[in-house]
Amino acid sequence: ALCFATHTASAQNVGDYRTDNGGNWSSIGIWDIWDGDSWENATAGQGYPGQNNAPGSVSIANGHTVTLNVSPAFSLGSLTIAAGGNASVLNFNAGTSLTVTGAVTIEGGTGNGDDKRINVADGTFSCASLTMLTTGNNNADSELRIDQGSATVSGDITMNDVATRNFIAFTNAGTLNIGGSFIGDGDILTNGANNGLVNYNGTSGTQIV
Repeated sequence: ALCFATHTASAQNVGDYRTDNGGNWSSIGIWDIWDGDSWENATAGQGYPGQNNAPGSVSIANGHTVTLNVSPAFSLGSLTIAAGGNASVLNFNAGTSLTVTGAVTIEGGTGNGDDKRINVADGTFSCASLTMLTTGNNNADSELRIDQGSATVSGDITMNDVATRNFIAFTNAGTLNIGGSFIGDGDILTNGANNGLVNYNGTSGTQIV
């Protein structure tokens, strides 16, 4: 008899991080790390994402709120705000910064209030691309918020859902720098007189949302 071994490709790589709880970014106890076979609690030696090395990917799991209370020394390869039936949020403390050399993905919530959000606030955020996915409810937003801080996307911003579900919102006079195309049906929302500044250097043939 022949036995066929089935190999299932995994999206994880050794050293990737995901949350197993909410809390401060610098709290080792909220992080799991992929060891090649399973998710295990991060150790003090491994540190939080970006503390001691550049992790390939970091995921904020469904239902978790994480506060960026430090500025990691190393950049992240990618960042995902995971989908699901609860709110998931990454909040920046004032003066903190985070760099992602690859893609940032804000996935979709499924029900009323299941927002998926990166709140840059008065911090500094940069990434190679930003993608927002479709949600299951008009009151479940996938969004990026900027107060007086700044966000820089060197490549494309893609919003796959309508403007009531996918958007970038200024809550004060912050700055958004876009190096690539603006694609999709999302929107940029301003806050009355405190309009944010958008520096757009997109390529030809782009679609402005």
